[in-house]
Amino acid sequence: MASSSDSESERENGEDELAAVEVALAANPDSYEAHEQYVAALRKAGHLDRLRAAREAMNALFPIPGRMWREWARDEANLLDGSDISPVVELYERGLREYLDVPLWLDYLEFVEDRDPGVSQCTPQGLQKMRELYERAITASGIHATEGSAIWEAYREFEQAVLLTMAEYTDGDKEKEKQAGRVESLFHRQLAVPLSNHAPTLNDYIEWEREQGKTIGSLEDKFAGVDANVLAAYKKAESGWLECKVFENSLSGKPADAELLQNYLIYIDFEQKKSKSDPARVQVLFERAVTAFPVSSDLWLKYTGYLDQKLKVAVVCKNVYARAVRNCPWVGELWRKYLLTLERFNSSDEEMSEVFEQSMKRGFQTPSEYLDVFLTRVDGLRRQMASVERLREVFQRAADLLANYFPDFVDRSLRLQGYWARMEVRLAKDISAARSIWERLVKSSGWMTEVWQGYINMELGLENINEVRALYRKCYSRKLEGNGSKVICEGWLQFEREFGTLEDFEKASLKAGQRLEEIQSIEAVQDTEEFKEPRMKHERGNQESSAQAAKRKRPKDVKEEKKRQKVAPKREPGKLHSEAKMATNEGDRDASEREKPNEQGQAPATTDGRGEAATQFKKNRVFTDELTAFVSNIDLELTEKELKEFFAPCGGLKGVRLLRDRNTRRSRGLAYIDFENEENLAAAISKNRTKLGARKVSVARSKPKPKQEDVSGGSEKVERDKIKPLGWQGSAPKSDEALNSNEEFRKTLLKSKEKVVT
Repeated sequence: MASSSDSESERENGEDELAAVEVALAANPDSYEAHEQYVAALRKAGHLDRLRAAREAMNALFPIPGRMWREWARDEANLLDGSDISPVVELYERGLREYLDVPLWLDYLEFVEDRDPGVSQCTPQGLQKMRELYERAITASGIHATEGSAIWEAYREFEQAVLLTMAEYTDGDKEKEKQAGRVESLFHRQLAVPLSNHAPTLNDYIEWEREQGKTIGSLEDKFAGVDANVLAAYKKAESGWLECKVFENSLSGKPADAELLQNYLIYIDFEQKKSKSDPARVQVLFERAVTAFPVSSDLWLKYTGYLDQKLKVAVVCKNVYARAVRNCPWVGELWRKYLLTLERFNSSDEEMSEVFEQSMKRGFQTPSEYLDVFLTRVDGLRRQMASVERLREVFQRAADLLANYFPDFVDRSLRLQGYWARMEVRLAKDISAARSIWERLVKSSGWMTEVWQGYINMELGLENINEVRALYRKCYSRKLEGNGSKVICEGWLQFEREFGTLEDFEKASLKAGQRLEEIQSIEAVQDTEEFKEPRMKHERGNQESSAQAAKRKRPKDVKEEKKRQKVAPKREPGKLHSEAKMATNEGDRDASEREKPNEQGQAPATTDGRGEAATQFKKNRVFTDELTAFVSNIDLELTEKELKEFFAPCGGLKGVRLLRDRNTRRSRGLAYIDFENEENLAAAISKNRTKLGARKVSVARSKPKPKQEDVSGGSEKVERDKIKPLGWQGSAPKSDEALNSNEEFRKTLLKSKEKVVT
């Protein structure tokens, strides 16, 4: 009575648990953990039909580990009521396609051996079927260094059982000898593989040979009588195991995930660098690693890259890529390489189209990943000589997706639109369609120099000279990012030199020359503005009232000043006027000494608070470039933060100055990186021609200009003598004395700027 009530209570608790799990799954239908808990709850509650549906639903979304496949196959095997074992066999086959799992192989082999009528009755067809299955298991996991021996032992036990059956029911010695040869061959093959239990296997082999009536092994020499070839293979395999033993030990126990993954990678690298590397052993190591870390995209990329280079077998490569994108569907690079692999092995267009459509549903993390997959699809269609309509469809689809989901994405290399326009010209012979593509780009991204250059290059390639000239006239006066306007003007002049008449060249020289002068003048004013703006802030700071300056003083400073006032000596009665004057002169001299800049070019600290502002101004604006790297060819999309991360490993990073366009505030592709010492600077320079973003940056030591005093007495290097803005009348100042007047200097700059703007 009590037991029945306990069972009823357990069922109620199980149902309550199942209801809670169902709610959690409904709230998170894409959660792997929620599906796993739901399957476990259904199995516990004994709802077999719902359990089967839940497992199928989970496997439709995720790969299932070997443990869950074993449970599933066993549950279904218990429900078999006839001789048809194909449903369970199919489950085992599905599980083995997901991951390498030796226990799953052993379960599968045992199930077929016990439940298949042909195998259990030792019919020729049944025996052949079983041997083929064992050979598949040996190929897949027989060289697993620590678990593969279990497959070999099961295979040998099967063949030995067949031999015993023949001894009982067969009279022919020839068949028995043939079967004994199969067992002996399995021993020889296993002894040639580097496995962990070599010594026990050798002992089993010697014992079996003795049972067959051979004199082999002795107390003095256990190798006595062993075939020389078998012995050589055994010793070679034993040596191979000793090499791998230290790596296998690093995988045993329970190391942290990060450590375990690193140990796998070290082990794989060791196997790859062997003088006689075995691709099958490397592949098994990769399989073991991805089984342990199925969602490591870097591991899958490394694995697929190895197969592409070393093991170019269609079935293997396609299977691994299919599993890779199933485990890491969010990685666009895996889908891109998958499409290339399908094309490499001449897969059907239907198969490639299906994979491409699957990739579009996976939600990549960046627009560049979508773009890479789209372009790979376009490449494949072009190489297959697909119709222009199909190519246009993919191009348009890519453009729409990027515009809708990534509106801020800028394809600076014009990989999509430029490719599309060239395809229209070369394949479709439709120049008007190509021009419409460029016109849309001009309308949306007319500030990009690359757009105009691409458009111009297309027309120039078609030898449309008048169209090229019209484009130059249209874009030379536009505000382009960076030094784009300068590049366009110089390109126009070069174009007219090569293709234009003298009149065309003179017209271009007049317009482009004026534009170049304006650009040079604007750059000159911008350089001086960098000096002027902080200087004006400094002057405004000097105009602060003494009350405001006193408020900024620290309490300690105020206290010390009051203390000095209390102990200040009084002027003695009858003191001579000359002595007082002398003291006054000495005080003036001390004050003048305090007003001089120090050796670093910094303003001295004063008691009225103005020196602090001046010092701060100098600290912010003085760049000696003595320990500075000059970086060029920077990707225009990069930020200061990314530059800091790039140079942080060099150590001693003091600051990053990324130069930007004054009007658009976009990067000019140039930067100065300040370091603390020569060692840090040398480490930074060693990164020259290293890829950062989409470009290889150039890193060199900055060459500081000769020191020159500025109008405020500091060491900031502003070469005003070289500044000649557009409209400047007369010669440039010959010395700093001519510019000692701040007001005069400011007016001169403002007049120059007004003329430039006009």
